[in-house]
Amino acid sequence: MRQIKRIVVHCSASRTDAKAKDLIAYHLTPKKNSKTGASGPYIPRVQGGLGWKTGGYHYIIEYDGNIVQTYDESVVTNGVKGYNANSIHICLVGGREGKSNFSPQQWDSLQRVLYDTSSRYNVPVMGHRDLSPDLDGDGIIEPHEWVKLCPCFDVSSWLKSINFYGDKNK
Repeated sequence: MRQIKRIVVHCSASRTDAKAKDLIAYHLTPKKNSKTGASGPYIPRVQGGLGWKTGGYHYIIEYDGNIVQTYDESVVTNGVKGYNANSIHICLVGGREGKSNFSPQQWDSLQRVLYDTSSRYNVPVMGHRDLSPDLDGDGIIEPHEWVKLCPCFDVSSWLKSINFYGDKNK
């Protein structure tokens, strides 16, 4: 049984029309020597992938708000190197070029998934970039320290804006 210590929010850094199956295929398809056609939909047999044994996310939220559970929460996925053994990973489709271009339906679905998972685990919710190293040792992960932009928004501020933790925020 895994001891969950955090829930991590991600973005796919893809086009908004990508589907959960496309992301899974990208993670699991063996690598190829060259990449082609990044402007169109992902075609694993042509473009190759990361060649992982397990995908990156437990849940993927498509642009229409559809929530796809890709792995059971007992499975370790590849969301953030060094943090996977104790994390649940949730991904919003989109965020290409570092833009927070998520639909209202995705925000609603993200809130539902987070309420559900956090009610079971009672652990912090954070963005992928919040797990970047604190390079200057000041206790704050600042933009210049982010390893990735993912998930392309400040998760903590968003949680406060929707009063996610209720009276615990006061």
